[in-house]
Amino acid sequence: MVNTTAFAPVNNRRHGLTLTEVLATIFILAVGMLSILILFPVGAMKVKAALNNERTALAASNGISNLAILAKAKAWDPVTTVSYTHLTL
Repeated sequence: MVNTTAFAPVNNRRHGLTLTEVLATIFILAVGMLSILILFPVGAMKVKAALNNERTALAASNGISNLAILAKAKAWDPVTTVSYTHLTL
């Protein structure tokens, strides 16, 4: 009896990817890309809120500084003054 498996060519190497591997890779990449794209509008909203907060704080600081300057110059008395027409920005 002759052993035929000894003469058979060894061809067990993989030369490509299966469809399942390609689909799994596409799915993983799609989930990653979607999660990154979802973060862009959230980041834009946070930047807008931060700018609004900064402008509000700056306006309040300027207003307080103006009142302090007027109070030091005795041009504004918060108790007796009822008209604010002499204040300029």
